[in-house]
Amino acid sequence: MDFNDVKTPIELMDFLDRNIDYGVIDREGHKLFDSSKKDFQYACKDVWKIKPVFEILKSGVGHCYDQVEIERFWFEKFGFIIKTFWISAYQREVENSGFAHTYLVYQDGDKWEII
Repeated sequence: MDFNDVKTPIELMDFLDRNIDYGVIDREGHKLFDSSKKDFQYACKDVWKIKPVFEILKSGVGHCYDQVEIERFWFEKFGFIIKTFWISAYQREVENSGFAHTYLVYQDGDKWEII
């Protein structure tokens, strides 16, 4: 399925699951997928920046921030009311002690759904 053919939130999640691998791309263009590795963490901290949606779709790589931008683009295209959230936790026992995650919720009728 092509991104432009996605018509429902379920199809969107299926599309992301099938087409976007969780990862980042470093300065040399290497795709990094193991979030426990230092090169992945370095790329997230010092190299990564939000890219245009269609660049993420073309590369097939993105972590939660990237995927939320794809979701935001799709939901806004179809007129949904959305909110995005960023959460952070501190984990002292882990060498890389910063943890963050982002996600999107959307209004479906009178209730809110989480993606």
